Amino acid sequence: MRCGADRRLLLVRPCHTSVVRAVTAGFRVWSVQDPALCAPHCLAETERLSQGVQLTDTGDPAALAALLGRTARRHGIAQVLHLDDRRRSLAALAAADPAGPASATAQSVRRISDHTAMRRLLNENGRSPVRARVARSVAEVPALVRTLGLPLVVKRTDAAGTHHVTRITCPGDLAAWTARRAADAAPGPYLLEEYLAGPAFGVHTLTVDGAHHVLAITAHHQADGSVTELYPAPLGAPARAELRAAARALLDLADYRAGPAYTRLVLTARGARVVAAEASFAGHGPEPTRAGADADPELRLFRALAGRQDDRRYPSGIASGSLDDTMRDVERHHHHRGEERCAGRRSGS
Repeated sequence: MRCGADRRLLLVRPCHTSVVRAVTAGFRVWSVQDPALCAPHCLAETERLSQGVQLTDTGDPAALAALLGRTARRHGIAQVLHLDDRRRSLAALAAADPAGPASATAQSVRRISDHTAMRRLLNENGRSPVRARVARSVAEVPALVRTLGLPLVVKRTDAAGTHHVTRITCPGDLAAWTARRAADAAPGPYLLEEYLAGPAFGVHTLTVDGAHHVLAITAHHQADGSVTELYPAPLGAPARAELRAAARALLDLADYRAGPAYTRLVLTARGARVVAAEASFAGHGPEPTRAGADADPELRLFRALAGRQDDRRYPSGIASGSLDDTMRDVERHHHHRGEERCAGRRSGS
């Protein structure tokens, strides 16, 4: 994936708002969409905005990989971005032709997004170390809790690829968690990690030919069950540099060569520690509210990928590409058309 080398882009299961951003950044977009998982208004807008749309069952990784290869060859597309859920994206990447359109490898994406693989990778290399243990079953958890001590967090990934994270602060929490796991018969393994105290941040990056360019650093604030992601994060230069270094170290160790990534970190008394990461614009789950101007990492990513330049410099530490005010025009376009910000995927997808 070469920044600005080609303005043709293939998007896999994009929300129509992602297509708007890519077109705003100067790309000619082709899209691959799953009609069973895409709301009708999203599909209609994706068809209107794209140069072409291919419909397929994205749950069939071999067929999806073959379709991507054919579409890329037919239209001379050198870049592909997977916006699908983690499990489907990994399967498609694993089945992809290495000579096909540029993308990350399944192994590198798994090293980033799988909680256990990521923690093992970081700890074995002495980067962003966190005390952790893996329990193969619920029965092994209490002994490991005694070893690690409280408070801690327990992480599990279900068969659908959804991450579940529970904070355990006292024996009562552990008893309640154990009862829930017995009730839902949830299989292991479970990753247990020490609880990391400190403010949380997100580092948004774009990797081009193995170089990790920081597009934005955001601060996370949680209240009443909702998360606000504030840009720019109110940080001094040393803390900002530490967060950038920790995020880039993970991507280097994972051998992540191309595409977007979102790394969530906590700035502890011992330094920056990686909590989780995704090979995507901003992770999974409900999209957080972003405060402040230019608070759209996805638009920044498309503009940086397109090689768009301007003269402004941002405190987020961008290293390549550009940021500008076009997000205001994009949002006005959405409001005028009565579009939701990003509601194009059916619930449960």
